[in-house]
Amino acid sequence: MVVTALTLASRHLPPSGTRLLPATGPVGRLRDAALRSLVAGVSRRMLAPQVNRVRAEAGLPQRVNGSLDDAYSPQLVLAQGVPGLDYPRPDLPAHVHYVGRLAPAPQPGALLPAWWPELAAARAQGRPVVHVTQGTLDVDPDDLLRPTIAALTGRAPLVVATTGGAAESVLEPVPDNVRVARFLPHDQLLPLVDVVVTNGGWGGTLAAVQAGVPLVVAGATLDKPETGRRVAWSGVGVDLRTGSPSGARIGRAVAQVLTDPGFRRRAGELGAALTAAGGVRAAADLVERLLVARTSDGAA
Repeated sequence: MVVTALTLASRHLPPSGTRLLPATGPVGRLRDAALRSLVAGVSRRMLAPQVNRVRAEAGLPQRVNGSLDDAYSPQLVLAQGVPGLDYPRPDLPAHVHYVGRLAPAPQPGALLPAWWPELAAARAQGRPVVHVTQGTLDVDPDDLLRPTIAALTGRAPLVVATTGGAAESVLEPVPDNVRVARFLPHDQLLPLVDVVVTNGGWGGTLAAVQAGVPLVVAGATLDKPETGRRVAWSGVGVDLRTGSPSGARIGRAVAQVLTDPGFRRRAGELGAALTAAGGVRAAADLVERLLVARTSDGAA
């Protein structure tokens, strides 16, 4: 199972991690090919020994190239997402399957804050609701939470900020149009939200899109830049291309997403595609099919 955006190498794409979008012309394709060759050479020299040491400890055969592709199963890859949230991949291997969003079942009875009814009331009044989150890993409030709050202070949106586990007091004092919680259930929150401002965690991004909510992404670590590029590429939101944007940039991006219906329309289209992809049930069927095929091959 892939818990990030799919980074499997393709001869049609630049190497993952370069923060480049796919080329659209012959010069760009030459650039991407040169970068793929360069990254492959570096991987063989620097990454292969470490990868093969881990594989040997697990009793697995050695690999020559040592690229990050070695982390993908050669038999079955369950990629969270849908093709519309990824770049075009004409050479996608047959054993790679987009299965939508793999998420736990909603938990009924979640404890909600006292201000929760204000969200539905805001929507009923035509007032936008903006949710800002930094996930649960990179949770410095100065990166995204405080700049977003500052950008939207005194403006129309009702802002819902989640701290990723830190005490709500980390953001105090907050303006009158801001509500804060440590965590909130996405299955209940996102249907009441107009825009999500996020650092680009793949799981949260898929949750927003499946709910038909467009995004503003500001991420700079781990897989976050790859998420931001795909959000912009697919048309479901804006990529700020930094992990610590200014309040002014966030404010402009939120305004852009709120005023351009194309973002929400595209999020609705891809949200429907995520649901149609089957999620956990589709993934389970694929795993069962693989197990049956391997059992049959062994019996033969």
